[in-house]
Amino acid sequence: MNTSFYRPIVGVRSTGGLGGFPGKLPPGLRPPTIVRTHPLSGKVLSARLSVSPNAGKDFVGSIGWHLRQVKVLQLLVLLCLWPGVARAQQLAGPITANQVRRAIEGGVKYLLSEQSVQRGRWNEVQRYPGGVTALCALALLNAGVEPQHPQIQQALGFLRKLEPEATYSTALQTMVFAAAEPQRDFPLIQRNVGWLESVQLEAGSWSYPRGGGDNSNSQFAVLALHEAERVGAVVQPDTWQKALDYWRGCQTPRGSWGYQANWQKGSGSMTCAGIAATVICSGHVRPPNAVIRQDQVQCCQPQAVDNSLESGLNWLAQNFSVRRNPSARRNPEQRGQGSVWHYYYLYGLERVGRLTARRFIGEHDWYREGAEFLVAQQDPFSRNWVGAHHAED
Repeated sequence: MNTSFYRPIVGVRSTGGLGGFPGKLPPGLRPPTIVRTHPLSGKVLSARLSVSPNAGKDFVGSIGWHLRQVKVLQLLVLLCLWPGVARAQQLAGPITANQVRRAIEGGVKYLLSEQSVQRGRWNEVQRYPGGVTALCALALLNAGVEPQHPQIQQALGFLRKLEPEATYSTALQTMVFAAAEPQRDFPLIQRNVGWLESVQLEAGSWSYPRGGGDNSNSQFAVLALHEAERVGAVVQPDTWQKALDYWRGCQTPRGSWGYQANWQKGSGSMTCAGIAATVICSGHVRPPNAVIRQDQVQCCQPQAVDNSLESGLNWLAQNFSVRRNPSARRNPEQRGQGSVWHYYYLYGLERVGRLTARRFIGEHDWYREGAEFLVAQQDPFSRNWVGAHHAED
């Protein structure tokens, strides 16, 4: 297994400078560095944290599906980024690389043990064919399991037989292909891009694809299209522009996002989805940071200020928590709902911190606070995680 202390997630385009990472960092941690730029324009394409120059491939967390494996995957993905210890232990001093490696290794063993070796898949949800298998395979790949591992190859064989049917599963299938063997599966990646573009609603959102659009399906469609483009697939510019217009248009006046465009009551999980999707889409739409004119590179091109991002980050800072999925604090209708979609929110919170290259959201060190909460939740025996209410939490 890769021994990187902090592992990167889905490669994303940063909106600007990295910002400072002040304060005392865990042993071995260095500030984030820009690791990917456009070969001609010099445009920043991704920003990452790592302590190893060969920190592993990008990866993604989970979506809301009703299976036990999804609970495990959600936390496995987060723990690939957030260091931790088993639930039975108390944090004493700085958390270490060995502790996070042990937690990841335990999660990997659990996921591998849950796969059907004969069929190459995990237990699926009927309405999302291949979704759970793609989700688990993606987590394993980015936890250091090599694409050549026999169980990964079995999962890939299963996924290659599936046609696009649902946004969640198609998006995750695309991200697995991009992470594992993108050259071999490039025709399938481009096929999935075409399908996702064909089911994008006129408003710019995505649905299951039945029914109206929602911000969870739309989030994963954006993530998949971004990963596909990173390995060479062609995404139409209009797809990005429509998506960006949608995300900006459904933000509430207070800066949050709800589950659907007409929701005026935001949540932490959907606000994180909105911030992350806005960062990605704007990165594909806005002019490059540098241009070539008359054989000369001209850098530092002017960029428009995106007030929607700052508004969303301000809402998140004011309602910040790692122990619940926050809603507006003065919203009595949503009291007691903080445990719903909790781990999905934490995944989104991690995504926001990474995409915006911020260590602090408001006064909160999201990285450390999230770690201290998450590392206490792993079952010391089965090495899985179990949330409250909905199974996917």
